[in-house]
Amino acid sequence: MNLLLIGNSHTYYNAMPATLAELLRATGEKARVTMLAQGGKDLLYHAASQNAAFNIRYGQYDTVILQDRVSGFDDNAFRQGAAALTEMAREAGSAVLLYLPFSGRNDPAGQEKLTATYLAFCRERHVDVAPVGEAFAHLLRSVPPEKLYREDGQHATPYGSYIAALTLFYALTGRRRALSPDKFDDPGIALGFKPDECRTAHEEALLAVRLVCG
Repeated sequence: MNLLLIGNSHTYYNAMPATLAELLRATGEKARVTMLAQGGKDLLYHAASQNAAFNIRYGQYDTVILQDRVSGFDDNAFRQGAAALTEMAREAGSAVLLYLPFSGRNDPAGQEKLTATYLAFCRERHVDVAPVGEAFAHLLRSVPPEKLYREDGQHATPYGSYIAALTLFYALTGRRRALSPDKFDDPGIALGFKPDECRTAHEEALLAVRLVCG
């Protein structure tokens, strides 16, 4: 599975793409992951970038994963940038997956806006989504915010990034059952999380994918 992730700090924090690659490899997928991410940048910025255009056109990616910025999110700019990058990817023969990010820890209204805008785009353009923000929102009902968010209240902790990688993993693979972290080389264990924490993360990531994607 050859993947390109395009985004910003919500993409690269805690080496999340590497965790995604490790999950895929640990479950038998041949994975190669490339990342184009710059802090604070949106998809409209990347759509105008020659670097992104070149990578999409010649990288022979199976899937291009797109994630817009959260702080200063503009739904019109998101739609323009996502549409342009989706068109590039499809012309190159790549599938597209939107990485629906999480809002700030004290901004549930922001999450509602992100979710509504991303899902509307997905319906209109027939694009799949990895609902990371929805996994966060559900988990916040049972875990303290500091489990998922760093001190800045915006970026993920290592555990939050692990959940993001898992949500992308289940969206990409289409698995219908949560994996048991003690039955394969789960990178969450290597990161120092307890087995029950990893099990919860798997279950919540899969639940978010099934609830949003069916």
